[in-house]
Amino acid sequence: MSENSLTWLQKLYSRRTVRAMDRAFERGAQRAACTRQLQRGLRGLRFDDPELEREFRRRYTDLHIGRIRAAIVLAIALVAMAAVLDLLTAPDSMRTTLFVEKLLLMLPIPLVTLWISYHPRHYQRVSYAMCFAIVCAGVMLAGVATQAGVDGFLMTNTPQLLLIVYTYFVSALLWPACLITALLVSVAAIAGDVVVGLPRADLTAHLMHLFAANCIGIVGSFMLERVSRLDYLHAGSASEMADIDRVTSLRSAASFDRRLARWWDKATQRGRPIGLLLIDLDYFKRFDESCGHYAAERALRAIAQSIQDLRSTQECFLARMDDDGFGVIMRDANGPALESLASDIRGSIAGLHLQHPDSPISSELTASIAGRVVQPRAEDEPSSLSAQVRLDLERLKRCDRNSVWIDVAEDLLPPDPTEKVTPFRRQSV
Repeated sequence: MSENSLTWLQKLYSRRTVRAMDRAFERGAQRAACTRQLQRGLRGLRFDDPELEREFRRRYTDLHIGRIRAAIVLAIALVAMAAVLDLLTAPDSMRTTLFVEKLLLMLPIPLVTLWISYHPRHYQRVSYAMCFAIVCAGVMLAGVATQAGVDGFLMTNTPQLLLIVYTYFVSALLWPACLITALLVSVAAIAGDVVVGLPRADLTAHLMHLFAANCIGIVGSFMLERVSRLDYLHAGSASEMADIDRVTSLRSAASFDRRLARWWDKATQRGRPIGLLLIDLDYFKRFDESCGHYAAERALRAIAQSIQDLRSTQECFLARMDDDGFGVIMRDANGPALESLASDIRGSIAGLHLQHPDSPISSELTASIAGRVVQPRAEDEPSSLSAQVRLDLERLKRCDRNSVWIDVAEDLLPPDPTEKVTPFRRQSV
């Protein structure tokens, strides 16, 4: 065969390999929450996945907590300035009353909200406290204006307008909360004007001012939150892409370590065991050298798919660990369930009948699997479990390849008598 023919074949196989890798990458991306949401499009201001929505709200609060605290401090300063202004400009008969009412009734609420923003136990409820504080401020401003109007001193609606603008652009509230809060403030201001009995021209002017401020705030805050949500989805999608293996479309080793740490902490809190399997394809480097890189990638994809098609009595997480290995974490594990899953994985790989021309132990591609079931303790690290299983796998590869070895701690809790068979899950990180 000529050199030109070889070059043409190499380019053909290279293009096919790239296309296969891209398809696998796209399959893995479609299972990622942020990427799925981007593909569907952001029609409103809410994600389709409830878990993704909760995570966004938590991240949004974490990102804007400094802005929220600054907004609360600004509100405290504005209340104090308004009280001082009333003390200087209000009629003598009402001066002291307005000053005391604003200080005693309006100032404690933002102070409490500021305390909540620094309190770890109530930190995630700071947005509710902010909404309550703004509504209370609007009602109190309307009440003060109504009282002054009844006594013959007409006040402008400037404080209510500033409060509405504050709600939409300064308070860092999400759009639905902004809209409801600002509308409640507007209703309180209009009700106060009606009680005072403003002339129709003045009442119409107040209504137009409130309507204009709300329209500007609704559009502005809607666009700001939409940009925030799109930025969150793009950042999350980029992170998910980095966590997906391009060959098998499984999660990466870094994602595996994070999931192990998360499930380890939950197992420690609940007092439940956790299991770990490491799967090593026997002499896979020789397989790559003898059959070619393209055949090796096809074999990895087939093995990954065969493992994903299995069933387990417990919730599991699968990832590709390195060039020739996979890892499985089992939540609420027990010895029989982990051993059964390991045997099924070994059998599914053998059932693919992938020919291995350079294996000293078999004519087909085989796997060695080691695992442990342990009861996590607070003083231990999840990396210790990974290190133990890796040592077990190395000993197994030296002594008895193409086999399964499972170690179960003696002090484990017995498995639940009613076990529900669930699909082998691949979960997002």
